[in-house]
Amino acid sequence: MSVGSVEPIPTAPLEFRIEPIDPDSTDDIDETTHIGNLAFVSQDNPFQRAYHLEPFPPVEEITKASTKRLVYGLKHGRRGWKAVLDEPGKDEDGKMVGFAIWHPPGVRIPTFKSTNRDDLEPELEALYEPVDLNAWNEVFGKFQAQRDEIHKDQDHWYAPLQ
Repeated sequence: MSVGSVEPIPTAPLEFRIEPIDPDSTDDIDETTHIGNLAFVSQDNPFQRAYHLEPFPPVEEITKASTKRLVYGLKHGRRGWKAVLDEPGKDEDGKMVGFAIWHPPGVRIPTFKSTNRDDLEPELEALYEPVDLNAWNEVFGKFQAQRDEIHKDQDHWYAPLQ
């Protein structure tokens, strides 16, 4: 081996299977939230900064609200799938290693007709507590507009970043 070169570490390919995320399973929701936090929740993430209130809310507050939005979305039309390790007989079997949340045909990205918090239903108020509703509408309204332009009235599945 020469100076400055790196030898690859041999690894075995991971085997995994896809399963639905159960919105009533505390384990599924906790694992999904944990993986989502690792990927997205940071005040240095420009996407997160685009729609959260200033000053940037504590991670615990964002986690609580995003977990509520996840469960609410899965119970109101969105579909979630998790990738879990497929290692029968081993302790790691069934461990979640990733997930995807999809909107089936006809399920729109949530935006708000009014961004006045007094106009929100109590259930939605708790879901969007750390969120700047005007900024949310700007970010996710653009996603929905692009979706409408590309797919028009065709049935399609869509996976927005949320």
